[in-house]
Amino acid sequence: MGGNPDNPELVALPGSAWTLKARWALKHHNVKYRTTVYTPVFGAWWLRFRSGKWSGRITTPVMFTPKDGVLFESLDIAQWADDHSSAAGASSLFPAAKLEDIRRWNDAADTALHYARSRVFATLKSSKKLRTARMAARMPSFFKALGPLGDVFNNWYLNQFSSKYEDVSSAASLEKTKAVLRDLQEAIKANGGYVLGSFTYADIAMAVAVQTIEPVGPPFTKLSDEARAALTHQELKAEFGELVAWRDQIFQKHFPS
Repeated sequence: MGGNPDNPELVALPGSAWTLKARWALKHHNVKYRTTVYTPVFGAWWLRFRSGKWSGRITTPVMFTPKDGVLFESLDIAQWADDHSSAAGASSLFPAAKLEDIRRWNDAADTALHYARSRVFATLKSSKKLRTARMAARMPSFFKALGPLGDVFNNWYLNQFSSKYEDVSSAASLEKTKAVLRDLQEAIKANGGYVLGSFTYADIAMAVAVQTIEPVGPPFTKLSDEARAALTHQELKAEFGELVAWRDQIFQKHFPS
């Protein structure tokens, strides 16, 4: 954890698209924060205890703020960052005139990301090598000593984690995702390369959502070539390849170094 205890604390799952959205907004506004890595399954009760959320689904990222309580959604964390910017001249990610449109685009992005997450689960379940590598980055180090039992645990963990999102995964679909991506194509063509005409959180949300087609490359993510290939959706890439180029441009231009 470390860091200044007076700074907000972001509890985050490495590799999560929703964590990436929150981190992008925090970095855009140069908000100093501490990071605590969340361990799924085992960390759930700890996070419920700390946050006071005893009912409903507990997800990350979660941010504990010094004075404004606990924030449970990437969108809320991003809006909090917008209100607590310490970056001179940083543009607002949530201009008042575009707020409702931004919320709609964020919902659209989540539609695509729910589909992407269901594909990640399926990919990991079908590949022991990818599953082992992914779990090793997320589980406590002592699990590496389990040997063959480690994969038994990995399968159990994936089943637990995927069942947690069964409702949103079952509602997601390839066709709904294509509809979102077609809307994105039309928006950026009509608005000068941005979703709403200038850089806002809508661009962050949709740029992250384009990972449904193909994961963004380094330095923004750390994936092996094998994992990147497995998570690339060839059908979507064939139809929406120009959105990958748009996404990469948005990351290069607007993701703070």
